[in-house]
Amino acid sequence: MNPHTASPPALPPQVITGGAPFTACDQTYHRACFKCTHCGDLIGPEDEWHTHENKPYCQADYEAKFCERCAECHESIIGGFVR
Repeated sequence: MNPHTASPPALPPQVITGGAPFTACDQTYHRACFKCTHCGDLIGPEDEWHTHENKPYCQADYEAKFCERCAECHESIIGGFVR
């Protein structure tokens, strides 16, 4: 076999060891790949998160970008409760 015409060896498939896959926002993710759309931080299994236009957002970015604010204290209003 001519070494100049031989095909390179096939690379093994990438394995992501980020936990069992799960579905959120009508998409399937590895746990290690589920991140906030705005800041890119990992959203862990114990973290609070929200969706906007079917995209995941961490709690802080969701509040900063999309939540109504109380007229008096200026805290975020989520689901009828002031945070």
